Amino acid sequence: MTNPAQYPGAPAPAPRSGAGFSMSLADLLVAAGSLLVFFFSFAPLYSTPSFLGQGGNSVNSWSDFAPLSTWPVLAALLAIGTSVVSAWWPKDKQYVGFTRGQISVGLTLFVWVTMLGFWFTDYGVGGAFDFGWGGVIMVLGATVAAVGAILGHLGMLQNQILPPKPGGGAPAVGYQPPAGYQASPGYQAPQGYQAPGQQYAPPPGQTMPANPYPPAGQQPPSDTIV
Repeated sequence: MTNPAQYPGAPAPAPRSGAGFSMSLADLLVAAGSLLVFFFSFAPLYSTPSFLGQGGNSVNSWSDFAPLSTWPVLAALLAIGTSVVSAWWPKDKQYVGFTRGQISVGLTLFVWVTMLGFWFTDYGVGGAFDFGWGGVIMVLGATVAAVGAILGHLGMLQNQILPPKPGGGAPAVGYQPPAGYQASPGYQAPQGYQAPGQQYAPPPGQTMPANPYPPAGQQPPSDTIV
């Protein structure tokens, strides 16, 4: 490939494209905990115990309490998004006045506080419904996500999970000269030129005298090449 430094004003080589997706441990905790909240939102949020072999009733986050119970689920999905875009959104870069870490902390804390509120809420006549096993797992997932977001915002757990492969991505492409361009020839030394320390060679057709440099005080012969 042609060296772009040979052409004045040539643009610098294009940078390598993204070598691969990577995610810090803190972002992984946020994504994993938020996924638990989403998946188990279809499990029983509240349930009644079985009685005399009869199955109990249950409700999930998408039924009786909707849309209130769907808000933490939607916030969990947004928290997953803040972790996925970590490869393109640096942690300290602000958009609309907020960094990615601040948004992640706000979303995960909202999910955690809201799920705790459901846990301590009595549902049904006389509290006939208990907090379901799906709700318990959602609280655990929200706790994991909130801890990961807070620690990541504080600069902890930043070691990369599945780091990008070295040398990945498209190869850099340097400056290409226009079609038909021919590089100018380099400097050519005069014929007969010898580097310092080497014996002088006269041009073709001339001879070097046996002693071209006479003693001090004498004139060199007229045909001597000095």
